[in-house]
Amino acid sequence: MFFFCISTGKRKRLIRQREPSQLSSENSERFSVPVSEISARRRRKDTLDSCQEIHGGAADLRPALDGMWVTFVNKCKPKQLYDYFANSKKAKNVLGPVVKKSIESFESSEQNHIRSVKVLYSKGLLSKEKYKNIRSNLSMSCITTSKRRKAIEIMKGARIPKLLTYDKVKQFLIADGMQTKFVICLNCMRI
Repeated sequence: MFFFCISTGKRKRLIRQREPSQLSSENSERFSVPVSEISARRRRKDTLDSCQEIHGGAADLRPALDGMWVTFVNKCKPKQLYDYFANSKKAKNVLGPVVKKSIESFESSEQNHIRSVKVLYSKGLLSKEKYKNIRSNLSMSCITTSKRRKAIEIMKGARIPKLLTYDKVKQFLIADGMQTKFVICLNCMRI
């Protein structure tokens, strides 16, 4: 009689080659293959253990996670990265504060200053009240349950960039000579 014996390591490898891991289409934080949560958890653990063995850091997970991230970012095409991030709740929660930092730096940039001047002089010189109304209408919305207004959010934790306040636009135009900046802004308005 002939007994066919396969070690457990080889058996796992054969099963995983027949059923490769595949993400769920609606949530990139879960597998659709394997269906069993226990198998999925085991595969995640084995992946992390392999990365720890390669990148070091027995007690600390950071080197293994750093190694996985660098490999992931360098091997993925932009479309794949987009799909992973678009279908992950955790990624969306993290991206909001990253986008918020970019928005805050844009709001203090020269480009936003010029944008604000364009709005101020869009149809002749706007009054202070009209400018304030436009500024708030572009970046705020009414909450139906109360009379308060709330900033419009692009994504969780990231709001639409605001125009400068009326006083800051005036300061921008007065600083270093109003003529030069006004001419620059007028040239930007031409289409």
